[in-house]
Amino acid sequence: MDISRILVPTDFTEHASHALQAAQSLATRFDAKVTLLHVYQVPAYALPEGVIFATADVLSDLHSQLSERLKQTSAKYFPGIEVETQLRSGGAAEEIIEEAKTCGADLIVLATHGRSGLSHLLIGSVAERVVRLSPAPVMTLRPPQDG
Repeated sequence: MDISRILVPTDFTEHASHALQAAQSLATRFDAKVTLLHVYQVPAYALPEGVIFATADVLSDLHSQLSERLKQTSAKYFPGIEVETQLRSGGAAEEIIEEAKTCGADLIVLATHGRSGLSHLLIGSVAERVVRLSPAPVMTLRPPQDG
């Protein structure tokens, strides 16, 4: 299997750092390029009169802040590796799948949050949907167990 492009979605959590480390190791080993992706939800406020979405200024500031976080994450985890950063808004699983298609990912390296029970039932699993729908192989990494 030739791995020349690795897609690494991140939500900037501690769980994601484990996937970033694994992706760095794989990118180095296979001399692969990395697409670092963050998917966000457009802020909205529910009021009795209806839903109000964030203004263009708020979205611009959010985009700038997230772009900077991606740049910092890229520099921290992928020094010397060719990295493209992408921001997408929408549903995480759907946007990860679309980016995998767009960038031609040969592998997706994705952290899981290790939810179970009611939390998993209510929130669902982004990783589970990505594994089920992905056009490329998916490597999932569970959070380390305490103790």
